[in-house]
Amino acid sequence: MIKHIKTNNQLSSSFENWFLNETFFQTIASILKDISINSSKYLNQDKNLESVIMLIESIHYFQSGNDEIGNHPNVL
Repeated sequence: MIKHIKTNNQLSSSFENWFLNETFFQTIASILKDISINSSKYLNQDKNLESVIMLIESIHYFQSGNDEIGNHPNVL
């Protein structure tokens, strides 16, 4: 989906707004903090952790090559 958006130059879509949402990034930061503090709680959560990893990789791919997005205050 991200490849399609980038290929068709649709970076100004509502998808971009979702990926630049401050609450969205705060939630991800909270999840990562909880994983680091309570790692034992996630020992049997492989599918959930794979989903978090895929989400972070998707965000990274979406931001790659676009300094405006990578330097956005909510992203930083």
